[in-house]
Order: sequence, then C-alpha cells, then structure tokens
Amino acid sequence: MACCFTLGAFKDPALYTSWLEPLHAFNVWKTQRAFRKYEKSAALVSNSQSLVKPLDMIVGKAWNMFASRAYLHQYTKFGIEEEDFLDSFTLLEQVIASYCNL
Repeated sequence: MACCFTLGAFKDPALYTSWLEPLHAFNVWKTQRAFRKYEKSAALVSNSQSLVKPLDMIVGKAWNMFASRAYLHQYTKFGIEEEDFLDSFTLLEQVIASYCNL
C-alpha cells in the first residue's frame, strides 16, 4: 500500500508547540526485530491532527474491503471474527472524531 505522506511531513515545525526544539519534535525508531509473532509491524505516536485525513482514508478503505468481505475468510480461519473488525472500526472512528473535535 502506498503511503499518503512522507516522514518529512512530520518535521514541519507548524505541527509542534513553539517551546519544543525542532530537534526534539520528531524522532524515528526502527528495528529489524519481529514484534511478537509478526514479521512486520508499525506504530506511530503523535499528538497532532496531521494524521486525521490519512487515517480516515485508511478506515474508509478498510470499511469498503470489509463490506465486500475481502479476505475475511483468511482472518476467520485464524480466529479473528467479524465482531473484532467492527470493534476496531468503532475505536478508530472515535479516535478520528476526537482529533477532529480538538
């Protein structure tokens, strides 16, 4: 999946408070080590609204795939139920709404 933005977008000083030095405003950590049993994983910790639009697009695409039942058989085969997807969508939509209401 292609990314909607580059990491450089997070280096924009406008995203951060003025008292935070630009050097400390954004950091990237990465490792080749697997997380739990997953070969690849990603995490982003941010307190800015810059992720609202890309996250909303990702959730929208995920909803469309879920509605068309794309790959669901693969997930249910390994114990992930449709209710797990619905719970995840609800949680992500609440996060998006919270950031939009800041």
